[in-house]
Amino acid sequence: MKKTHVLNTIRTVDIKTIRKEGIQNLQDDIKSTHLSKESIKTSLIANLVNKENWDLTKAMNFLDLSMACLKCTPYQPSNFEKVLKFPSKESEAELLHYLCMAQESIKVCMYTFTKRELMDCLIEAKKRGIRVQVIMDKESLSTLYIHELCALGIECTHHNLSNSAKMHHKFAIVDDFILINGSLNWTAKGVKQNHENVMVSSSKVFIKEFTQEFDLLWGKYFHNILSQEDSARKVHKEMEFKEKKRIEKEKEKRYNMYTKQVSKLLETFKAAKKQSYLDGTATIEDQKISIEIEKNFRKLFRIANPK
Repeated sequence: MKKTHVLNTIRTVDIKTIRKEGIQNLQDDIKSTHLSKESIKTSLIANLVNKENWDLTKAMNFLDLSMACLKCTPYQPSNFEKVLKFPSKESEAELLHYLCMAQESIKVCMYTFTKRELMDCLIEAKKRGIRVQVIMDKESLSTLYIHELCALGIECTHHNLSNSAKMHHKFAIVDDFILINGSLNWTAKGVKQNHENVMVSSSKVFIKEFTQEFDLLWGKYFHNILSQEDSARKVHKEMEFKEKKRIEKEKEKRYNMYTKQVSKLLETFKAAKKQSYLDGTATIEDQKISIEIEKNFRKLFRIANPK
């Protein structure tokens, strides 16, 4: 079937909300209203936070990418070549754009893969019934990111070379139709800080060569394909660990706050007691009561600061 991809009809980015709100809808809204882009952006951010329960920072970053995507360059299916330079928000948006256009398959061969937005793009593609395959270096197994992809049903494998050799490729193939290749590792640092380049091409010659390389590696390391169940357990265990650390941190925060409050009350009490002695207004009974109160304060302080 002849593919008719067109960049200016974007399908998704994070991608459930882009499908609902739609970058194309956003573009139409901007054309058909007197509101500025920033006004529409503010409205959509509010919608993401209030209706989708998104974190404000995530919503703002997402809409920034959406706006940048409006500048993505259309291409002709028969012959297209484009160079993306990083760091650049427009290049990041366009890279997401190519991946989100997938209709049949996405093949990723990547040394390091930890960029959340790119991961979300593959996850959404999998939810749409698109086959997603990922080949990585074995060092990536130490991160949770790859296991998260595998736990959600994405096929992931890795090389098992016993020496120091690495699987150092950095390319992806979308629908056996678009090649994405360059120096860029799919990491936050690679996208937002490093000087990197990515070539996007529809060259049949290039795509054939890279597809052959991918298929060769996939067949060679297929026996290393990660178990969805094992990855799911690993992700669950890591999430439990992070939740435990979060609770411990919250407890420590409350203890510190409690300690400050008790210390402040104790200092206030001492000052009041001292003043009453200076004024000569403290009775013997007052002195006994103050001793008991001070004991209780110190007991509270020990509870708040266990050794």
